[in-house]
Amino acid sequence: MPIQASSEQLAAITANIKSNLKVIAVPGSGKSTVLVFRVEYLMKNGIEADKILAVMFNDSAAINFKDDLSKLEFMALPEVRTYHSYARKLGFILEKRGLVKKSNFTPNQYHYKSFYRDSLSAFMPSHLHKRLEVSSNKTLTSFIRFVELCKSSLQNPKTIFEKYKFPITHICYIDIFGQSEALRKSKNIQFFTDLIYDLVISCKENPAILHAVSNMHDVILVDEYQDANAACHALIKIIAGTRAAVNVVGDDDQTIYDFTGASPSFLKEIINEDFSNVQTFALTKTFRFGHTAALIANNIISNNDYRIDKLCISGRPDIKSMITTATYNDVHLDTEQTQLLNEIKNYIFAGGKYNDIAILFRNYSSTFSIELALLKMGIPYYISKESKTAMHSIDMGFLISTAKALCSSTPQDEKSIAITHYLKAYLWLSADIDLSGVVRCVISDEKDLAMNALLDISANIDTDNLKVIKRRVTALISVSKSKNKSVDYRITRLIKEAGILTLLNTRKPYGGVFPLDRFNITLSFFSSLGDTFSSVLDNINNLKAITEQTELNEGIQFCTLHKSKGLAWPYVIMAHCEEGICPSIECGTDPYLIEVERRLFYVGVTRQRSKITFHIPQNDKNLIRSLSKSEGYMNDIYDFRKGFASRFMYETNLLCATTIGVEINKKLNHSAISASGNRHTYNRYLHALGLPYRISGIKDFI
Repeated sequence: MPIQASSEQLAAITANIKSNLKVIAVPGSGKSTVLVFRVEYLMKNGIEADKILAVMFNDSAAINFKDDLSKLEFMALPEVRTYHSYARKLGFILEKRGLVKKSNFTPNQYHYKSFYRDSLSAFMPSHLHKRLEVSSNKTLTSFIRFVELCKSSLQNPKTIFEKYKFPITHICYIDIFGQSEALRKSKNIQFFTDLIYDLVISCKENPAILHAVSNMHDVILVDEYQDANAACHALIKIIAGTRAAVNVVGDDDQTIYDFTGASPSFLKEIINEDFSNVQTFALTKTFRFGHTAALIANNIISNNDYRIDKLCISGRPDIKSMITTATYNDVHLDTEQTQLLNEIKNYIFAGGKYNDIAILFRNYSSTFSIELALLKMGIPYYISKESKTAMHSIDMGFLISTAKALCSSTPQDEKSIAITHYLKAYLWLSADIDLSGVVRCVISDEKDLAMNALLDISANIDTDNLKVIKRRVTALISVSKSKNKSVDYRITRLIKEAGILTLLNTRKPYGGVFPLDRFNITLSFFSSLGDTFSSVLDNINNLKAITEQTELNEGIQFCTLHKSKGLAWPYVIMAHCEEGICPSIECGTDPYLIEVERRLFYVGVTRQRSKITFHIPQNDKNLIRSLSKSEGYMNDIYDFRKGFASRFMYETNLLCATTIGVEINKKLNHSAISASGNRHTYNRYLHALGLPYRISGIKDFI
């Protein structure tokens, strides 16, 4: 395959085959192309395929890289692995040689969680069980995060506990980690997260094991090295030994998996410290988007202090990046989204397709209002399969069950299931509690018999829940006999008489929204779907159909910022650019965590190919003033202020970046901007393009 590459790419591709290389690649700069052509160059210059190892960050990246390599004209191709799969392979080798015992490898997530749930119960001091909710998913998730950080960082539990600021009330995690590890090793159990950790620890403790897995390759290529953590880096050092040349590619500005122990330090500094004479190459030209988008991206990420100094420069003068904004009233409650829908309509009317569009967000909890806005307009969309859409929410499920219970045409078997769900919804009831006798009486409108049936099983239900179920039985039978057949009337009356609103009003907010507010919005949407329960249920089935993920994926994609890395779309919507959302309120004002959040925002901004819309709160007048002054920062941020646009929006310096981007594209060469807080960045960019003019007010721009 003939090499077609830019001068920057060619320099990295044709570097000395025996050299350790570090390639710093901005978003869209063709790093995958460089890796493929690097393999071709190595093999044409005498490195045999079985002496080359390519390490990818995840399975999908490994599959894609194998596909790209298959286009090379060679009989044999290098081995392509993820970190974990290669560690597993080495484990097999060690087992066959008798250097380690055969492990009981258990990839099953259920067994993984069960092991640590049992460890918490067994090793947490009994007086803390109730206080720390030892059996709750919240505590389990927190402890597993602690365990995984200890293993990925290769640091002692006390250091991890302090570094990641776990609550002092959970200090027992430190001892429980040691005890759970002792138990795991005594049973020779190995989970997915132990594959790299166990190998690295074994190599440190046993020179024979280290000798057995080192020096098997001439060249090791590693993609996405900004995502490496201490365990991954140690694995590369081990397998490289004293023989292999290590070639790593990455972008420290896209280090967003800090929760796995990843750090930009491995690409920025540690790779140079642990390998000799590392040659550094830079891929600064992006072929994904135009000058305006590149300038905005630089404006944002330049606010990070801990980074490799570089610019992202557009190599595509033919792309005219379109930048727009759309405002919203409330993150969770604005289901109209008028401006956002207009932006989407304009894109479609101009010839775009729904599957060109991605809506990127910080957390799944903030998608609800936008989902309902799209559903009202019948616009197709989908979310990754592991997350539920608004049509599959708890509230919608309850209302659907209620509608089926009140709909005269619902088949009896289906009605029985619906009534059971209606009676149990929002209550913590054991799955073993059998309400079938009660349900049969409700279907027959026999209130007294239903109450007797409840009395028969009352020993298994606590007093408060029993009262709630009795009230729901009475309400359903009463409303089903009502002469008023209106959907809105019946649903509203049933919810009131069943005490649903009172119950939800006692629940604490989750994800920044009160359960009662979320329910009321869902109820309003549900009631608008038809005049009869039959028509409402038909419309719900139709709406569910337009949110289903298919092989064609013809709808708008909802995607978290974390999962968007490595992907790109013609049109990107950065949803809910608000303080406390992105950056997340959970990171507080810790400078390090703010830098992590800024990198995450940067990743989102650099996913677009031709258009991006920033979704911002409408009440932030300060942002409008900041943009009109061509400033690129928000003054005096000491805490998160609800209703304020994200500090990263201030850093975009949208007005100035757009103006300069247009001037570059039109070759006007005479910028009149003189008040920008980003002169230094702009002038470096103009210099890199070889343009003669500069933003006024600064002479020494390099």
